[in-house]
Amino acid sequence: MSRKSTLVLLHAMGSSHAMWDAQVAELAGEYDILTPDLPGHGLNKTRFTMDTAAEQVLSVIRTNTSGRVHVIGASLGASVALHVALAAPARVAGLLLSGAMVDVPRWTIRTQRLVTRLAPVQGLAVASARAVNPARPGDRDALITDIIRAGKRTQLDALRALVKDDVRRRLGRITVPSLVCCGDRDRVNLPSMEVLAAEIPHATKRLIPDADHLWNLQRPEDCTKLIREFVTEHPS
Repeated sequence: MSRKSTLVLLHAMGSSHAMWDAQVAELAGEYDILTPDLPGHGLNKTRFTMDTAAEQVLSVIRTNTSGRVHVIGASLGASVALHVALAAPARVAGLLLSGAMVDVPRWTIRTQRLVTRLAPVQGLAVASARAVNPARPGDRDALITDIIRAGKRTQLDALRALVKDDVRRRLGRITVPSLVCCGDRDRVNLPSMEVLAAEIPHATKRLIPDADHLWNLQRPEDCTKLIREFVTEHPS
């Protein structure tokens, strides 16, 4: 029997490993799947920094497999995935990045930080879940719970890390097969998709029609299909 490929699924800001429940349910029989909570999220009480997030993800990888892995990240998770690939290129077989944020105007993130600082966290959670509009009823409630649990400090830490992130100048060092995708209604992050596709060698891009930022929650079956296709095309 051939060894299963290992997938590492990295969630978005404010959420947790639960964001990938639909994919885990469908893919667990085909792959070994790791779904760590990023710092400050879920059950992980560490303060968020980009370096800490990448280090913790690499620790999870090293603890669970000696082989190469496919790293799939959404939003903040996509940014962390880039740092993982740069820190340990020999351990990464491929990158699938959705809604990554590498070319977002600083004023956009600063505005988001201001809103996060001023608004009640419960209101932020409900508004975020409404905007994401998950297809599965349970995912909406899980997202609200996760955002409230992560709290303002984690979101502000993550936004600060994104403002400071210098990953763009190192994109040319990423040599693994990479698929960069973005929902066509995610206007803020479309420029980042173009930057990543142009500056990562061997990268391709996919525009997801009729989709927003966290389209993996809006269209879980399509997300699962894309992951399966990418891993099949680029085996570890």
